[in-house]
Amino acid sequence: MDARPLRVDRHASPSGSWEMVHAVPARGLWPEVRGYCGYEEHSAAAVRRLEVPAPQVTVILSMGPSIDILDSTPSAKGRHRLGSFVASLHDSPVLAEYSGHQHGWR
Repeated sequence: MDARPLRVDRHASPSGSWEMVHAVPARGLWPEVRGYCGYEEHSAAAVRRLEVPAPQVTVILSMGPSIDILDSTPSAKGRHRLGSFVASLHDSPVLAEYSGHQHGWR
């Protein structure tokens, strides 16, 4: 088994904190798996992020509270409360929102 490097990014401020640990997948998984990222976030207020279209499928394995996805596309319009999920290829942005704490793998 070959050792692959990890990269750790952290941020802390009065409004919240987060930590992300990035790993490179084994060569046999390329190009299907581009990378792994474990994450944990804490926030004093609700956090809402614009998630823009990307040329890959993203898998979220939640280890904590649900994430709200606010989608404005006609086929999926509305608020969807999700735990673990797969974000398929899409051509328009969505909003992702959580309150307080979340952690998982992406």
